[in-house]
Amino acid sequence: NQYNFGPADALLQWCQTNGLKMRGHTLAFWQSIPSWVPQTVNASNAKDVLTQHIQSVVGHYAGKLHSWDVVNEAIAPPDNNPDAIRNSIWQATMGADYIPLAFNVAHQADPQALLVYNDFGVEYDFPGNDQRRTAMLNLLHKLKSQNVPVQAFGLQAHLYGNAVQRMNTSALSSFLKSISDMGLKILVTELDVQDKGLPSDPNARDQALAQSYSTFLNAVLQNTNVIVVETWGLSDKFSW
Repeated sequence: NQYNFGPADALLQWCQTNGLKMRGHTLAFWQSIPSWVPQTVNASNAKDVLTQHIQSVVGHYAGKLHSWDVVNEAIAPPDNNPDAIRNSIWQATMGADYIPLAFNVAHQADPQALLVYNDFGVEYDFPGNDQRRTAMLNLLHKLKSQNVPVQAFGLQAHLYGNAVQRMNTSALSSFLKSISDMGLKILVTELDVQDKGLPSDPNARDQALAQSYSTFLNAVLQNTNVIVVETWGLSDKFSW
């Protein structure tokens, strides 16, 4: 029941001073949660815990943020749950119901913020990517049919510099068209290119990275519902 908003408040103040919009990330996630959560959350209190968390955090920033990644990485077909929902403390205690709950509570706490479902693993022809694309579209269709206030899809876009030939721009474009056809906006939320496996020569490495960025963006930016392209960090010095 204790919240330290200090560091995020400082970021927000800096953004406001410099005329930048700020996004919120993330309200319901399968990892990066406090250690007390799996020890205390169960089927009888999970709804109240998640609701109170979202009300407190989104409420604190109501009217001040551009958008929220409300639910992050909820899809994992290998976990073999209904609707391909990933194993998590929220899935274990509430099933897939935690997803509409999170969006509804976030919307009540800040009706102005754009509410985003954020996920990864849809850009390539790697094994399982077709399943991921289908499961995400099914989830978004289901949420829309239930009048859940999901308003945008967040495309993480963590790319691989040594796999540009494996990028399936046709499938990616079709996937994004299906999303925009639902009336949803699209945000590229975490764009970066991993440079493992690339030549050691800096010029060759930079050219390979540029090819991944351009191949991806040339496909994605054809969709007029794309309203944000956001990188995952400013410098390789601080890269994950």
